Amino acid sequence: MGFHVWVARNDRGKDYKGKKFAELSKLKDELPLQFDDATNKTIEMIDVLWLKGNAITAAFEIESTTSIYSGLLRMSDLIAMQPNLNIPLYLVAPDEPDSGTG
Repeated sequence: MGFHVWVARNDRGKDYKGKKFAELSKLKDELPLQFDDATNKTIEMIDVLWLKGNAITAAFEIESTTSIYSGLLRMSDLIAMQPNLNIPLYLVAPDEPDSGTG
């Protein structure tokens, strides 16, 4: 879709189908600097952001091993700190919890 992608710093070493997120061709190394420090600290921990230029166009929290609460809280914090930000927010979770048996 032509977007640049931000992957949370703590997830860049992870991979999908053998390809590390840090190797994505459209991966941004730095976030746009239009927000204050508190907002930037929240934003940089969101799992995936789609960026067009310096604008965030969508945010994704992917919850597979952690509580869904942490993703909801990050999205809530983002909107509380930047109430005029009007972007789609997505929470991605498995249909069923991981039973740890497979």
